[in-house]
Amino acid sequence: MECFKCHLPYNDSENCPRLLINCGHSLCQTCLHKAFSQSTVVCPECQTVNKASQLSDFPKNLALLHIKPPPSSSVEKKRQPRDASPGISSANSNYPLCKKHKKKIEAFCENDRQLLCITCILEEGYKNQEICSINDVILKVIIFLNHR
Repeated sequence: MECFKCHLPYNDSENCPRLLINCGHSLCQTCLHKAFSQSTVVCPECQTVNKASQLSDFPKNLALLHIKPPPSSSVEKKRQPRDASPGISSANSNYPLCKKHKKKIEAFCENDRQLLCITCILEEGYKNQEICSINDVILKVIIFLNHR
């Protein structure tokens, strides 16, 4: 997974994902520091205003650090189809959305075979499950389809 703002991969140091509490999106610590002004961070993804007295009020998003990164490949990243899968909706969005939380699908639980948004991961018991990034799942499907 990578930061929405700088597109650098998350890690457990300076690019540690920090959770924006009001919208559920994440930014790396570096981008959060740059965006923090007058006790406020405006989410670059959805423009929700997130208030906090200090940067440390935005918790580390440890669930994103546990998502397996996609393997290196020469296959281009593909955008997800707009329609299509049970459990998602894409109305007025460039990305499929979780029907329950109306947030962007971020991952796939291999144990439960479910598409997950960040709220699903953090609040619905998926933290300790085997989850993969959506890019990894798309790559696996492409490889599977090419070898049929």
